[in-house]
Amino acid sequence: LAKPGMVITVSDGTTTTPITLTAADVASGFVLASFTKPAEGATQTVTAKLTDLAGNLGTQTVSDSATLDTTAITVAVTRTSTTNATLGAGGSEVITFTLSEASSNFAWNNTTQSGDIVVTGGTLGALTQTANPLVYTATFTPAATSTGTATIGVLAGKFSDAALNNNLDTYTNPATAPEVYEANNQVSVLYDTLPPAQVVSFSSMTKDSGVTTTSTINSNWLTNDTSAGRLVSGFLSAPLGAGEVVNVYVGGTLIGTATVAPGGTTWEITDLAGYASNASWEYTAKVA
Repeated sequence: LAKPGMVITVSDGTTTTPITLTAADVASGFVLASFTKPAEGATQTVTAKLTDLAGNLGTQTVSDSATLDTTAITVAVTRTSTTNATLGAGGSEVITFTLSEASSNFAWNNTTQSGDIVVTGGTLGALTQTANPLVYTATFTPAATSTGTATIGVLAGKFSDAALNNNLDTYTNPATAPEVYEANNQVSVLYDTLPPAQVVSFSSMTKDSGVTTTSTINSNWLTNDTSAGRLVSGFLSAPLGAGEVVNVYVGGTLIGTATVAPGGTTWEITDLAGYASNASWEYTAKVA
């Protein structure tokens, strides 16, 4: 049991300090000692031994250790697409968040679209930690029936490391000290989910008993020839835009992309399937 007059000797391996206990020290249950802080990332261990009133050095040594960590945690946000592709209707893309060290409070609520991530122009799915504990992924889906540039990013002061160092990196430019601007804190995603402006219509199908000498007029879309290789054609109300195509389906299954001349308003595709006798089937076409 500690008593006034006993000496507690503390050391960090470099500096040794003897402290004679006072009545106040004994009553409070602790003493204070100062040491030069270690280098960043280094561990400092302090030991203590007690000498009694007779000058006998105690045989028990107690110690405690701490590692100095004042480095701010960081995050890098990246897209899966290496070509910065534009997302269309029904499209999505996985966004990756890579931390510089582990964090227990980097979070995102995809139900309320709130948390440590700022999203514009769409929604971000659930944040999933990968096998690498520093890497997280979430799927971005652009806003429907809209066009523009979406952003996904992380501002400063949103999460911390085990030493409670907050992230200081931000996509705000210029940043206000101690925050630091980092371009990789945010990604941009072009998207166009507006429905196509063109109206697609059908004009004719070869092997149709109703096709007249004018190939763009059909009387019935009936046929007694179910063999493969019929040419299906149609019209567009306006030329296709950049990157747009006409997809043709039978019974909801894609059979291919139609041929459309640059700037043209007609399309055609060869149906390579054969059909059973007395069968019926349905063609649909849409701009994608």
